Amino acid sequence: MIPCPKRVWPQPIPARAIGNKAMFSVMSELDCFNVTKAVAPDGHDILDDDLSVSRDYIIVKITPDVGTMVGMDDEVVLTVDKHMPGASPQ
Repeated sequence: MIPCPKRVWPQPIPARAIGNKAMFSVMSELDCFNVTKAVAPDGHDILDDDLSVSRDYIIVKITPDVGTMVGMDDEVVLTVDKHMPGASPQ
């Protein structure tokens, strides 16, 4: 794997992160992006939570939008929920 600073920047926000577990994505396909917050429906940032609490959240939106070219230091904010919009809660 190419170290983050040696990658070609800017890079597009990856669509494959939508619908994935937030904490997994932050450590995988979003690992080189500057994810500053992951906001839950109640407004709190799950990045501040213990992993046992935050592990069930999935990414429902990324700001800037998927496909937007961003630099390695540009702020990326995730909107997360326990289920995808329109899906039945489990």
